[in-house]
Amino acid sequence: MFLKEVVIKYLKIDKNKMFNPNQIPSPTIRNPEPISLKEYADQSSKDLRSKNLENINIDVFETWGFDTNTLWPEKMPPEIKPTETLENGKNPGLGIRQLHKEGITGKGVNVAIIDQILKIRHKEYSDSLVHYEEVDDLSEEPQTMHGPGVSSVFVGKECGVAPEAKLHYFAKLSGEDYADKKYYTKAIKKVLEYNANLPEQEKIRVLSISKGYMNKSPELKTDEDIEWETILKTAERSGIMVIWVSMNEYGDNFPSSGTGSNIFDKDDPDGYDEWLSIKHRGLKKSDQAKENEILIPCDHRTYASPIGEGEYAHSGEGGASWKVPYLAGIFALALQIDPELKRAEILEKIKSTATKNKRGLKIINPRGLIDLIKKEKTS
Repeated sequence: MFLKEVVIKYLKIDKNKMFNPNQIPSPTIRNPEPISLKEYADQSSKDLRSKNLENINIDVFETWGFDTNTLWPEKMPPEIKPTETLENGKNPGLGIRQLHKEGITGKGVNVAIIDQILKIRHKEYSDSLVHYEEVDDLSEEPQTMHGPGVSSVFVGKECGVAPEAKLHYFAKLSGEDYADKKYYTKAIKKVLEYNANLPEQEKIRVLSISKGYMNKSPELKTDEDIEWETILKTAERSGIMVIWVSMNEYGDNFPSSGTGSNIFDKDDPDGYDEWLSIKHRGLKKSDQAKENEILIPCDHRTYASPIGEGEYAHSGEGGASWKVPYLAGIFALALQIDPELKRAEILEKIKSTATKNKRGLKIINPRGLIDLIKKEKTS
């Protein structure tokens, strides 16, 4: 079936209708929330032209969120460059764009996301999208930034790690009321049912879920916990590698965390530092965590904005939600080179090729990983 017919088949509502402008304003509407110039302020779609930003420190600016609809004053410190910051934030970093130039783009690999409702026609990922399905009734569901964000990081044309992977998207209800394992279990079951009917060459290989749960001791596990663990194992046996926040706690032996980056140079591993959420709050990781954790870019990311099909947003502080699709994209690149790789093999190769930077942090090394896979495949 033709690509866009597949997508349209599963639409229950017009995903391009505007959500409540008080929550996500359109490009023609200003954000009415009070303006703050403090750390971690959200300047998305705000008009800052009347504000004095001449003394704003770069350390404050780098924590802000903003978008292509934010209006800035003419006078700002020379190091404050919103347009350049937003454009640089599209770069996945760590040499991934060079890999793309060499044809390592995830081409031929089918991937999936379970997340919130998606603005399907955004130019950043619409060419990659081959299937969109709503697991729940989303007719009253608001359009949010999360689905466009994870899709951008995973398969985005400008922002993505694997821009030529084919995306199958499964949208579920959002909010704390629908964050329990049973709702994600239901979604994974839907993925498995759908995947079982796909031709072999179109089977989903990687599934990104930006959600995590603390593991429990056996005596505390409920039926819901057991069903969740069972569906994860079922997905793996079917050939789908599930990438999610709490993989390490469930037996993957892959401790990982997010990392911040230089907002102007994302390719140099030495430009990566502690996560903003750690650094700016005066927290420090233990030496053991530094030694064991593989750090994956999260901060200073630009992604598709839900306010328009060509609009973008930038988050100064990133969360684990960005770590998951980034890692899933790395899996897609690896599988393009060697489709026979197993999940544990890819994780071990990621650990063995990680780069320790000048701060002693172990940063994921896409180039090293791909070179190792190529070498082993031809030896």
